Parts: sequence; C-alpha cells; structure tokens
Amino acid sequence: MKQFLVAVACLLASAAGAQTANIGGKKLAIGLEIYSLRAALSKDVPGTLAKIKAMGFKELEVSDYYGLSPEAFKKEMDKLGLKCTSMFFGYDRFQKDVEGIRREAKLFGAKFVGCGWIKQGENAVDLPQMLAAVDVFNKAGETLKKDGIRVFYHLHGYEFIKLDDGRTGFDAMMAAAKPGLLDFQMDTYWAWHGGADPVALLEKYPGRFVSLHLKDMKKGEPVGLTTGHADVETNVVLGTGQLDFAKLMAAAVRTGVKQYFIEDESSAVEQQLPQTLAYLKTLK
Repeated sequence: MKQFLVAVACLLASAAGAQTANIGGKKLAIGLEIYSLRAALSKDVPGTLAKIKAMGFKELEVSDYYGLSPEAFKKEMDKLGLKCTSMFFGYDRFQKDVEGIRREAKLFGAKFVGCGWIKQGENAVDLPQMLAAVDVFNKAGETLKKDGIRVFYHLHGYEFIKLDDGRTGFDAMMAAAKPGLLDFQMDTYWAWHGGADPVALLEKYPGRFVSLHLKDMKKGEPVGLTTGHADVETNVVLGTGQLDFAKLMAAAVRTGVKQYFIEDESSAVEQQLPQTLAYLKTLK
C-alpha cells in the first residue's frame, strides 16, 4: 500500500509540473539540494528519491551518492525522471581529480559543479587559504569550461572575516576569481550567519552568483559569526525566520541568479519542506 501511495503521489506531482515560484514576472524552477534528506537517503535511496519526486521536485543538486556508485545513483534518478542540474565535490577533488569531476558531471548532465568547504579541521580560515582555494577553482574552471561546465564556490560564512583594509575575505576572493571561470553560490543562511546582507551582496556583485541555497534562520539566533558552524535545528521554514525572502528573491532575479535550491538541514525537514514550498508560491 505504501508503495502504491508513493506511486500515486509521484503521478500527481508529475501532472502538476515541477516546483516553481513566480518572482518579478519570471517563473523560477525550484530545486532541492539532496543533502536536506541525507538521513533518509542513507537508509533508502530509491524510496527517498520517490518522496522527493512526490513533493514535486524535478531538479536536484547532488552532493553524495549515499553508498551507490555514480552510475547506480543516476539510474535511480532516471527511473523517476529526476534531473541533476548542479553537483558538489570535495575540495580535494578540485585539487587532484578535475578529470573525475568532469566524468561525473557529464554522466549526470550537470552544467554546474561546486565546492562548499575549504576549512581544514576546526582551524579558522585565513586569507592566504581563501586565495589559494580561488586559484584551485580558477584552474578547474578553465579545464571544465571546455565541456560547458561551470565551477562555483559555495559561501559558508567564514569568508566574511574582516580584513585590515576594510574588505572581507569574500571581497578578496571575488577580486581574485576570474569571471567566466569561477562563479559563486550563495547560501542565504550562511551569508546571514557570517554577518552579510544577502540582498546587498547580490547587488554588489550582479551576475556573479549563479545559484542560491534557500535557507532561513530561526529568529533570535546570533549572526555576525564566521565559524561556518551552527545548530542544524535553527534551519526553519522559509518566511518564518530572520531573512526577508521577498526582497531576496526579487534581488536574485534582478541580478541574474540562474538556479534555486531549497536546503533544509533540520531533523524536521520532511515536515518543513511542504510549508517552504507553499511559502515560495506566495511570493510575487
């Protein structure tokens, strides 16, 4: 019976079309970063992908294969008509295995590949480390652009350390990033956590953020921290936390953001995702 209900839900979601939001007169495809459902995927990949499809998602950002080979994971996605449009790889892969990234991105048909963590252990990230990472990503971007694959770096909040010249570490990274080789992905939660205003950041660097992780922070939580760490239970339904997503989404459309992925790291993710989707549909 459970499998039957999931199948029916999938058919209904398919008939209704992919999840979208209408912002500023544009219909935006809303995808899902599958890390949101990491606990469920670790136990049951086919069943969890079916749940994702039943929610109406068609575009996914893939950040792990959860015990399967890349080929086997892609096969499970194909069975449900799910599409991978963006992928994550570890920093070590960008340093040592760009050809492997190319193979896997081409397998999935992803045109965007990114990295979201350059910290080593619990040590603070300093400017030389940030700039060294930019150099790694610039070189990877030059190699991968031959196949139409774009490289991005995902902000995690620690990039907003203050420098002596008044800039942030992120400003320095952006200055060193070569347009056309290295783009950026803004995680709205982590930008806010690090002390940045996501709307101001989008407007300061138009066209440089190719995608967003849509994530809200529980009211009352401290901001201006550059640790890159926070309690996952502070991830809340979009529109119920600290961030102004009406302004944020309008700025994203205005400044050329191409992809939008919900990411909810909390243990209540399966209850919160439908509420988040409903909220996004209220935005104009």
